[in-house]
Amino acid sequence: MPEDYWILLHIVVFCAALIQTVTGFGFGLIATPLLLIVLNSNSAIQIAILLSLLIALVLVPALKSFIARSLLKQFLIGSTVGIPTGFVIFLFIDLIVLKVLTGLVVMGSVAIAVGRFGSNASQSNSRSNMLSNFGTGLIGGIMNSSLAMPGVLPLVRMLQLGCKPETIRATVLAFFVFSYPIAIAQPHHVSIFHYVSPMIGCHKIE
Repeated sequence: MPEDYWILLHIVVFCAALIQTVTGFGFGLIATPLLLIVLNSNSAIQIAILLSLLIALVLVPALKSFIARSLLKQFLIGSTVGIPTGFVIFLFIDLIVLKVLTGLVVMGSVAIAVGRFGSNASQSNSRSNMLSNFGTGLIGGIMNSSLAMPGVLPLVRMLQLGCKPETIRATVLAFFVFSYPIAIAQPHHVSIFHYVSPMIGCHKIE
């Protein structure tokens, strides 16, 4: 693989990590598409999961006082159910389809960021609808193990609830901390460690 590709990959991963550090969200949206293009392998999803998890582990301790714990718990319950489904999708989906789905998620997230979809919804009216929160976690879990992008729907849901930016940042990062290890624990994802070394230049993927 041309050296220019690796330089670009390292630059994009660094920028994605910086954005997630500032906002609590966005690493998967930025890094995963490029990882899929450069590595041309489903292992890009595994690498994105691990890198995003490491960032979240560093950031969450300083933000734990802002976490919406009840909401996080409901997200995680749904995510635990959704992750195995996403894992099945990850195993059987064609790489081209995976790239297309990733692109669609990115475009949808950009539309949400520009329009701040649902930001005027009332939090008091939405709190009673636990099924919406479980459903958010469920689909987030599916997107976690299949696309390494679990934070899109929790972000949208919290915008609908009118949560403060620091609460959204802390809760989404905490969601990563608890949901990513479940995804990594899926049998095929354990092989992630065989693909991480190229990111730090240890050896070259054939």
